[in-house]
Amino acid sequence: MYKKILYTIFLVLYLIATDQITSAKQKILIYADDGYQPYSYIENENPAGIYYNILKEAFSKLKDFEVKIEAVPWKRGLAEVEKGNVLAIYPPYYRPVERAWMKYSEKILNEQLALFCRATKSILKKKKWPEDYKGLTVSKNSGFAMPKIIMDAVAKEYIFLSETKETYQNLRKVIAHHIDCYVNDDIAIEIELEKLRRGGFYNPNSPEEKIIKIMDLSKEFGYIGFLKTQQSKFPFKDKFIKDINVIINDMKKNGRIEEIKQNYISKLSSNL
Repeated sequence: MYKKILYTIFLVLYLIATDQITSAKQKILIYADDGYQPYSYIENENPAGIYYNILKEAFSKLKDFEVKIEAVPWKRGLAEVEKGNVLAIYPPYYRPVERAWMKYSEKILNEQLALFCRATKSILKKKKWPEDYKGLTVSKNSGFAMPKIIMDAVAKEYIFLSETKETYQNLRKVIAHHIDCYVNDDIAIEIELEKLRRGGFYNPNSPEEKIIKIMDLSKEFGYIGFLKTQQSKFPFKDKFIKDINVIINDMKKNGRIEEIKQNYISKLSSNL
């Protein structure tokens, strides 16, 4: 009986101590893109995607921080971080000029950006970029940072730039002949095209609908993006960045990030 009482007391004290340790952790809110499948999106009202799986595991390894992830529209999320209302957002590309206010974590994941167009006879005849593509409309996801090769062509007025919220909507617009081409990560586009095909919204055998990769554009890394200023509001920011960078680098070195990516893509493909 005495041993049982002692055991109960020790158990209660342990639970209290554990709760105190947990409650002592600095709570942090980080935003995620809600419309960038399969990398970062919202599913059943919860964050999902390759970056989410990577960072959920990375954040769980933090000893001094408890991170909550909330998926929001990309442009709104960027604006909230820039205003200092939220500490960080993922997964921006490195754009030190366009987003001079942003500080970046270590590189997380490598993505291959590509130009996809509707495979019309006129498109298939085009060889030289950007001169042969003059007059075409190229679209992107809202708030998406386009590679220099595209923006240079826009500046020279060879092509027109459009934007729509997410990959699904952009590809539907290409299929419907509302735009000519679309830029995004090639894996994201291929997976979404297959989903559209299986849903009956896309027929790759139709000359009027078929979408093909025209060319690779650039390799980009996704990061966690932080506001450079507002140190007084987020006094723990530097420690958080230092701690998470160590974890991200460890996960890259041991192959865990690539493993999570490949597992996610395999599972997603099998469920299509």
